[in-house]
Amino acid sequence: MPRRGWKASGSTLTLDRALRNVVKLGIPLANAVRMLTLNPATILGMEFKKGALRTGADADVLLLNEALQVTRVWNAGISS
Repeated sequence: MPRRGWKASGSTLTLDRALRNVVKLGIPLANAVRMLTLNPATILGMEFKKGALRTGADADVLLLNEALQVTRVWNAGISS
């Protein structure tokens, strides 16, 4: 547990901002999405619940526009 008042490195970086940063580096969009979703979920042993769209997964989804900005969010398949 972190100490009071401390932040983890990168804790203010949002997923959409991270995606835009990685794409700006020249990484193809499909690879960048995998780097930010499925790869971390796999490392954490959560790849069957997080990081991919599949039967039995949590259905947490972001819809992005052409500028890779969030336009809609679903948590557990429910739009918010």
